[in-house]
Amino acid sequence: MRILLAALLYAASGILAAVGLLILKTSAAPLRAGDVSLDALLPLLGGFFVYGTSFLCFTAVLWWQRLGAAYPIGVGVTVLSSFAVSLYWLEEPWGWRSVVGAVLILGGIVLVGYQADPVVEEDRNPGA
Repeated sequence: MRILLAALLYAASGILAAVGLLILKTSAAPLRAGDVSLDALLPLLGGFFVYGTSFLCFTAVLWWQRLGAAYPIGVGVTVLSSFAVSLYWLEEPWGWRSVVGAVLILGGIVLVGYQADPVVEEDRNPGA
């Protein structure tokens, strides 16, 4: 059950981070043009909220996973999610190097995740 919950939290964290970054990127144009109205700031604040929510999901993963495994998996999932969002919604260019890099990141996630033991109570209180 913990593994399923951790996987869902990793996915939620990565997807929310990618969507938050998409909102931040697309809402920056009015601000660069000097528009600091409420209409220009609301999407930016929404992007911060979505991105912050992704951080809360990742923080919850740390309750069940060791930091040495959780951080690389979380960053890898976020990078892959951001890559997918940039390809689909922003139509950013990609090439074989991007695909090879994504496959290597995915492989790293699998390797690190395979060795990721859940945190046990002795790890939380090493002196007890």
